[in-house]
Amino acid sequence: MGDSITAGSEITGPSYPELLSERIGVEVHNEGVGGATSTRGAAAVDGVIAAYQPDYVLILYGVNDMWRTDRSELVIENLDYMVVRLQANGAVPIVATVPPNFKDDPYLVKLHEILNRRIRSYARSAGITLVDVGAAMEERRDLFLADRFHPNDAGTALIAALFYDALVNLGVLDALQPADDEGMAPIDDEGTVPITDRLLDALIDILTVEPEPQSP
Repeated sequence: MGDSITAGSEITGPSYPELLSERIGVEVHNEGVGGATSTRGAAAVDGVIAAYQPDYVLILYGVNDMWRTDRSELVIENLDYMVVRLQANGAVPIVATVPPNFKDDPYLVKLHEILNRRIRSYARSAGITLVDVGAAMEERRDLFLADRFHPNDAGTALIAALFYDALVNLGVLDALQPADDEGMAPIDDEGTVPITDRLLDALIDILTVEPEPQSP
């Protein structure tokens, strides 16, 4: 669940739910909607539960909230509503911090930092899994599009890898055995999951992309 970063509507390659689905070998439903705020997510969560009866739900909201309001506490209230509803229906929520904002707007940059601190604090107090996208992408302008706030293909692949690591740490992949006839080898005894060529190419981009020149 999320906004355009989750939907993948601003990039040419696959969204991070698509990349994650390829890597774990099962379908990951993408409920990302461009322009969505956490308020929309809170309004949509019961429909997501009814439609999919999910076991795990990945949540990345907050970027659009900070564009429209400086009320980071509202984002936390909406995240908490989603978390409580999911847990009440047997689903495990995994909440992410938002990517950093590299636009030339110090106030907006600060809002992202404040929001991420609050998301981290909330995850700790609620005892839920946190994927710290903000920390992983800090000072990495090379992982963003020219607009400086949407991750590019390489940044999107990094988000997929971060959510994958969270699922590994939760032991989710122990129960997943991708089918051979779908082109994915089963998980081996060491927990190794095969990586498709498309995912591998995207991850390699993270290491090979040239950083943007920085102003002195």
